[in-house]
Amino acid sequence: MNIIKKGSTDVTRYVMLVDSSDGSPETAYTITNLDLQYTRLRAAPAAKVDATALAATDSAHSDNQAIQIDATSSPGLYRIDWPDAAFATGVDKVILVVTGAGLHPAVEEIQLVDYDSEDGVRLGLTALPNAAADGAGGLPVSDAGGLDLDTQLANTNEVTAARMAALTDWINGGRLDLLLDAIKAVTDVLPDAGALTTIGTDTARLTAARAAALTDWINGGRLDLLLDAIKVVTDGQAATGTGLSAVPWNAAWDAEVQSEVNDALVALNLDHLMSVAVANNADMTVEVPDGTVLSNLMSKTSDTSTFVVADDSLEANRDHAATIKTDTAAVLVDTGADGVKLNATQPSGWAANLVASAGQIIKGTVDTVTNTHTPTTTEFQADDITEATADHYNGAIVIFTSGALAGQRTDITDYVAVGGIGQFTVTAMTEAPANNDTFVIV
Repeated sequence: MNIIKKGSTDVTRYVMLVDSSDGSPETAYTITNLDLQYTRLRAAPAAKVDATALAATDSAHSDNQAIQIDATSSPGLYRIDWPDAAFATGVDKVILVVTGAGLHPAVEEIQLVDYDSEDGVRLGLTALPNAAADGAGGLPVSDAGGLDLDTQLANTNEVTAARMAALTDWINGGRLDLLLDAIKAVTDVLPDAGALTTIGTDTARLTAARAAALTDWINGGRLDLLLDAIKVVTDGQAATGTGLSAVPWNAAWDAEVQSEVNDALVALNLDHLMSVAVANNADMTVEVPDGTVLSNLMSKTSDTSTFVVADDSLEANRDHAATIKTDTAAVLVDTGADGVKLNATQPSGWAANLVASAGQIIKGTVDTVTNTHTPTTTEFQADDITEATADHYNGAIVIFTSGALAGQRTDITDYVAVGGIGQFTVTAMTEAPANNDTFVIV
């Protein structure tokens, strides 16, 4: 049984076609008389397809096409190009069948697998490294055999932090390595004969300076005591250095810190808050750039240049408030009972007039249902206005209070009742109102 990887594309197979009567190879069979069909495991067979002819034996793959290879040297051998759907993932087998009048059926069973048999490194299995074993990036191997990974893990677990630190001391440039280098520097000046007995015959090498240096290094010597003192201090420090003594401060450092802070304040224009005057009261953009938090407090458009000191400063706002208070007092008087009334200097009857005028404001709602009317930019109907008299609202102003036209106003040029509800003709608006948009007529 042949093997092909699932999901393979442009699959070409070669089959032998033989005569059904005598079993002889078919050497001149008409390609278009071949029937091609495949059946995937436990699935309905694919629809039979009539083959079409390939141009040449080395033509590019083309689904459901075929060609005879060589009637003389390879009699009966035909190339068949199968569609990708036959080899799609989802099943483990596919049966390929080639039939035709006067032919024995050519049947081939294909095992569909998840690996790539042509991948010589890892068979197309992505769980394996894509490199040769024992090579860079490949699986490790044991050349001698008997590799025990558990034993290797146990051995590596023995490499503790403390042991690594000890090894670090021994590497080139490590603490113990430097000590050995220092010892070697001393022993290098000793006699070369190799016998300690010869030291006495070459005392000239052991000068007073060298002897003093050795004395400094011995236990209790000058350098040894210095190292011991350093160790006492460092042993007392926590990991964060909290054991260090407080660093003494002095006036020169105070001045330096103050200078640095002042430079930072100047760089950010913060010195202009209290210490330095702005360059131009009419436009403080240099000191307060547009878009900053302070510019948003000074201007509703975040444009500092629009800030007018005479109008927008705190003192100016206080003066405005005082003026409003004075003007209000000229109109209203506190009644002493949680209310106000008109000042005696104001005309009477205004409240009643206001109520009367407000009562003439008419509310309406656009309707598109009653008469199946479609509003336009110049015409609409309202089902809650039923005035029967034509031209009743001509010359009035309509103001929309909801929908896309909210806030837009126009004048009424014609009014008529249609189907029991009002229809308005107005000066053109920017767009047509929608059903249930509301408006008022004033």
